[in-house]
Amino acid sequence: MRLSDCAVVILAAGASSRFGGDKLLAPFGGVPLAAHATRVSRDVGARQVVAVVPSSGGPRARLFAEYGADLVINHDADEGQGRSLALAIGAIDKANVVGVAVLLADMPFVGVRHLTLLAASISGAGAAFAHNGDHRSPPALFSREVFPVLRQATGDAGARNALRGRGDIVEVAMAPEDLIDIDTKADIARYAPQTEHAL
Repeated sequence: MRLSDCAVVILAAGASSRFGGDKLLAPFGGVPLAAHATRVSRDVGARQVVAVVPSSGGPRARLFAEYGADLVINHDADEGQGRSLALAIGAIDKANVVGVAVLLADMPFVGVRHLTLLAASISGAGAAFAHNGDHRSPPALFSREVFPVLRQATGDAGARNALRGRGDIVEVAMAPEDLIDIDTKADIARYAPQTEHAL
């Protein structure tokens, strides 16, 4: 599967409750934290980029709009990432994409090479997930054939639950340090100096 034939979805509707402010706007490696996901989306040449945000106004929505993402509003983000994923799949131009890559906006070390690994592994499968040595993790890549199932995703497990029991799921081993997500200001202080190593 070629990434240039895919859409990219960035899940960015969370409340940042553990951060004490909007973590996606916090500086990380010289740019807002969420900008790392938008850069990856641009660099893979995705046909469409969809960002799921909690409201149509405010600096978070403006950040993604400025990077050319189509905005999808999730007013019920507290229902979990599954709801955001379902809304995003509904907004994709399905006629023009063969799959969708899903990124979390708070995982700044995920880069083009990670999505390339997923794309190289998904042939004939419905989905390819990153695996950190313990469990499946974003990023993930889904073929168009599973879009109807993803439209039913709910809860924080989202796609993992929606696709449970399928035999066509691929897991791609990735370094745990590349799959770190930023939750607190302490995480910013701890991990920001490493920002460039995986991009």
